[in-house]
Amino acid sequence: KFLVTNEQYVFFLNDLGLDYESALEYYNLIAEDSKIYYSKEQYLFYTSSEFKWHPVVNVTHFGAEAYCKWEGGRLITAEEWDFVATNAGTTCFPNGNNIPTTLEANFSEVIGMTTEVGMYKPSLIGVFDLLGNVWEWTSTLAQRRNDIFEKNHPMKDDKKFITSYWSDRARDFGSLRAKELESTKLKLWRDELMSHI
Repeated sequence: KFLVTNEQYVFFLNDLGLDYESALEYYNLIAEDSKIYYSKEQYLFYTSSEFKWHPVVNVTHFGAEAYCKWEGGRLITAEEWDFVATNAGTTCFPNGNNIPTTLEANFSEVIGMTTEVGMYKPSLIGVFDLLGNVWEWTSTLAQRRNDIFEKNHPMKDDKKFITSYWSDRARDFGSLRAKELESTKLKLWRDELMSHI
């Protein structure tokens, strides 16, 4: 339902008992926009109070998968992400078929940094931060999908309108979403969702 925060990821890294060098497999500590730090004196990871509720970024794919396993789940597939982000394939965007504005999500670098998790209204099915704020890891490669967009979007005939929503999510470092990750939970959730549509 929510993106993983810096504070949650710090707890994960500390629970694993990693040192600085071994943590690099999980998180890019040297990135300019890193909000997680390592104290060599205390042998602990930490984040500032200003960014503890912001989504974690600079997570490696290995780190994203490890976090999900640590939580007792798995990283979702690109297809599952698309299913959730399009409200079971019924809309173009998490908020419906209207073009999202910067009042509905953090994108287009209007704010210039991440915003706290859950700051904006959730999608029509109750999932937060599906649009904007950060890139998200999936366990499979994203495929460009325009079928839902072409079917639902009011500007579907405007060839100049291309949304970054469908951009490839394969990046060097990303963020991750946890909790609704186990396949059984996802299936039950999907079944429940479909019964309301």
